[in-house]
Amino acid sequence: MKKGMIVLFAAGLVLAGCSDKNKGGLIVPPAPPVAGMAYYLDCFGHEDSNPAPSLSKTKDPKHLVSEMRKTVLNRLDAIIDYNANYCKNIFKKEVRQRFSSSMPTLNAMPSASPNVAAPSASSNEAQPESFTGTNLQEAGVDEADLIKTDGLRAYSIHGKKLKITRVWPAESFGAEGEIEIKGESKSLFLLEANKVAVLSRLKDQTQVTFIDVSNPAEPKVIKESKYSGALVSERAVNGFLHLVFNAPIMDFNENYWLKDSALPKCDGSDTPENIAVYRSALMRLKGEKKKEIESLDFSKITKVLAPSVGAVAEYYYSADTFGDSVVRVVTLDTKNIQSPEKQTFVLGGVNMVYASSTSLFAADTQWSTTRIHRFDIVKQPVYTGSTSVDGRLINSFAMGEYKNVLRVATDLGNRTQLSTLDSKDVKLGLLGKVEDIGKGEDLYAVRFLGDRGYAVTFKKVDPLFVIDLADPRNPKIAGELKVPGFSQYLHPVEDSQLIGLGKDADDQGSFAWFQGLKLSLFDVKEATSPKELHAVVIGGRGTGSEAAYDHHAFTFDLSQRLLAIPVTVFKETQGGGSFGAFEYSGLQLYKVGAERGFELIGTLKLSGTDFSEVDTPWGRSSYESTIRRSLLIGDASGTMLVTYRNDGVGLHTLDENLTEIDSVQMNEEMR
Repeated sequence: MKKGMIVLFAAGLVLAGCSDKNKGGLIVPPAPPVAGMAYYLDCFGHEDSNPAPSLSKTKDPKHLVSEMRKTVLNRLDAIIDYNANYCKNIFKKEVRQRFSSSMPTLNAMPSASPNVAAPSASSNEAQPESFTGTNLQEAGVDEADLIKTDGLRAYSIHGKKLKITRVWPAESFGAEGEIEIKGESKSLFLLEANKVAVLSRLKDQTQVTFIDVSNPAEPKVIKESKYSGALVSERAVNGFLHLVFNAPIMDFNENYWLKDSALPKCDGSDTPENIAVYRSALMRLKGEKKKEIESLDFSKITKVLAPSVGAVAEYYYSADTFGDSVVRVVTLDTKNIQSPEKQTFVLGGVNMVYASSTSLFAADTQWSTTRIHRFDIVKQPVYTGSTSVDGRLINSFAMGEYKNVLRVATDLGNRTQLSTLDSKDVKLGLLGKVEDIGKGEDLYAVRFLGDRGYAVTFKKVDPLFVIDLADPRNPKIAGELKVPGFSQYLHPVEDSQLIGLGKDADDQGSFAWFQGLKLSLFDVKEATSPKELHAVVIGGRGTGSEAAYDHHAFTFDLSQRLLAIPVTVFKETQGGGSFGAFEYSGLQLYKVGAERGFELIGTLKLSGTDFSEVDTPWGRSSYESTIRRSLLIGDASGTMLVTYRNDGVGLHTLDENLTEIDSVQMNEEMR
């Protein structure tokens, strides 16, 4: 066997998962699927949630290369530890059959409150009294999106262009300017001092283009920066733009395959004697591979990620780091974009990012454990500590910081766990924990608001849990509500109410079929007795909304209690697993109130779309004309609706048809 083969084995990237066909081979736990997490954990067990040791700092990037040997050995230890329990667990017939049916085979290396910006309008331009911006997880912590507004103008990306559209007042609506961007634009920020930052993709790089929009008719590029690695997430807060990348450090140009013939065999019996023989063979293999790994020259198979020219760089590593990637946090001063940027490199991976006004948390889920690193971002980012918790994060809303306490909700497959951590402690020490939330169910939604947490789990009905976090050392479930269906996104209306957006469900006894799109209004004034005040179901099975899985598509104007969501609607059926016919794609606008519930103000049905052109249960095809975002802008004389599509921006009245009175198409000439 070639020495080069050991690296991929130790990184655990290309071996088959837990299934009956692989009794003769070593089992490498892949990333668990979203569904079937319980079977994953039954098969491979849980990793202990011991706090991760703090990261060490170095100024020499070459030191990361020397640390790679340790990370590969750590991975080897973890793989052997999991496989040591393989015979014992895999022959639980029910677990094996259910798990193997949902587990993908790994046969190849994986590829790697409204926000308002300072208006750019001059003092003599009439301002709207109110307008919605990007729907944010945390107030004051901006997130990149497809469209931004300062109330007078909308700045939106369309293919390779940034387009500037006058949206207020209505009689002035129209295209004002545009500029071409290198690469395919993905999202943008509207920054202070009449600047826009557009994020675009150029082959294997991300480009950040800063544009001066002080003259909307003639926007000008003032800086372009390129970065390698996959952009995971980004935030703008306290005058700084933070970009978080996941970049490979291992060189996979060679073939690092491991042959099954070299692996110990499991004979299908779970007797103590056979398990002992199997584990003994694994330990011998571990010793052999450890020697080979230690003999490799890692300087020849790893690469150092150098910072940008002039950047201030810091490098961190941890004694228990897994993986073959480097987390790269790039920080730019948005008030002085020509100043040297700061780049922070952390050995290890990242797949989830959350930020408060003072902290940025980079999380990485490895099998059944999530590692979390904290950076202080009051000014330039400073690494402050690390920890690990059991389970996986479903999205960024599963983390939330309040009064120096990080609350984390993790899905353990058949139950949910909520941990409270001291965010000022170097080890992010555990303060308290709530275990076995929604036992036997999967986690679908989380929201942390003040001294409360809300979690939605689901198997056949939607238990909404209200969690009292007033005492971080003694968090506890205060109340629970069971209703049909489930929420995928929770949005605060005020202190005493929540809107839930998700799916209705048809209970079949041992399981439930997803049905139409469901909106719920919850009364959570009394934590011990939450109530569903009102609910409305849109369409039948197959009906969906981008807002259910991307909160940026959810538009809520609290002052007017207006809710706008894009929808793709299928006709209702008699329940069960059958889909109705596609009906329309468009947007629905509601007035939300405690007494009358969801009052439908209007429905926008787009013409010229069919089933293949919209967001369907099986993925998207062409959706240039599908509504993806919306804005509400108005004053005492009335409110207008602005819609964003990939091919343009529209202006609509708030009548029953949400009639479009004007639009700007992507290729329209500037006036």
